[in-house]
Amino acid sequence: MITCTVCQHSNIDGVMFCEKCGHELGSETEISDPVTPSLATEPAISVNLSITDPLQAISKTTENIYTTTEDFSQPLVSATNPSSKLIKAKLTAKSTESPPQEFILDENPLIVGKFDPDTGLVEIDLINFPNSDLISRNHSELSFDGKNWQVTDLNSTNGTWLKRGTDRPFKITQTEILSEGDRLSFANIVFTFSLIPEIS
Repeated sequence: MITCTVCQHSNIDGVMFCEKCGHELGSETEISDPVTPSLATEPAISVNLSITDPLQAISKTTENIYTTTEDFSQPLVSATNPSSKLIKAKLTAKSTESPPQEFILDENPLIVGKFDPDTGLVEIDLINFPNSDLISRNHSELSFDGKNWQVTDLNSTNGTWLKRGTDRPFKITQTEILSEGDRLSFANIVFTFSLIPEIS
C-alpha cells in the first residue's frame, strides 16, 4: 500500500494518483504501507489535478464526471411541428348583418357545432344562426398543425364544404388545409376564413 502525503489515504500499489484526492503519487517520497490491500470493488478514478486542497480535488472530480456536451437550455421542438406558436385566424359569417358575426380562432383545437345538454359546450356554437337545425352537435374540427389551420369534418349529417378561389365548392372527406379567403360552409352556414396579422 502507498500512503498519500496529502490526505493520508492508503492506495493500492501501482496507482499513479491518489484515489481520494487525486494527488500524484511518487512526486514526493510516499510512505509504503506493507498492510495487505483491501478488496476493491470499483476501479480507481485517475484525475491529474494540480490542486493541493483535497476538498477542491473531490469537487473538481465530481464536476468532470457529470459534465456533458449536450445543451439542454434550448426547448425541444418536434420535427413535424416546426413552429409551436399559434397563428390566429378568424371566421367571418357571410350575412347581411352589420357588423358581420365573427369567430376568432385563438385556441387549438376548436369544435364547430352547437350546444346540446348531452354533449355540452362547443368552442364555435352555431345554435343562434338561421338553419342551425342542419348543424350537428359536433360538426367539424378546426385545428392548427404548427404551420397551417386545417378543417376536418366529424361525420356531420349535412357535411362541411370548402370553396377555394374560383373553384367549385366540394364536400370535405379528409382533413383540408385552409388558406386566406377560403369559403367554409357548415351545412349551409357560410364563413370566410382569414388570418389575423400579427401586431409588431
